[in-house]
Amino acid sequence: MAIPAVTIATLVTGNFYVALGCMAAKYMLSECWMSPAITMMQSTVPPEDQGSIVSAHLFYLTVAGCAATVSLGALANALGAVANPRIYGYLIWIWSMVGYIGSVPFFWKGGKEYKKYIEK
Repeated sequence: MAIPAVTIATLVTGNFYVALGCMAAKYMLSECWMSPAITMMQSTVPPEDQGSIVSAHLFYLTVAGCAATVSLGALANALGAVANPRIYGYLIWIWSMVGYIGSVPFFWKGGKEYKKYIEK
């Protein structure tokens, strides 16, 4: 559901307020997975391991976010984004699509496995 919002926010460069509004919509639509993911982890691991699993989850999210930022920055520099700032929008859009579309099978599989676990 956030794909149209991130597309407009990153590829339509004529209106700052439209882009900002679409980024707000993007965050409201695409960042709501965190609480259910943590709930699933907490309900599937023993109580003594819940802190460790949530901490590991947040650690790997942080590492992935930092690695993505460094990689995207290096790619932007290599493509000459400083001289042509539109490149940033295209790169952010592509990066977002890889994340959104790439996560679909994993969330689907995770949901199926969680449902089987709960129904036991």
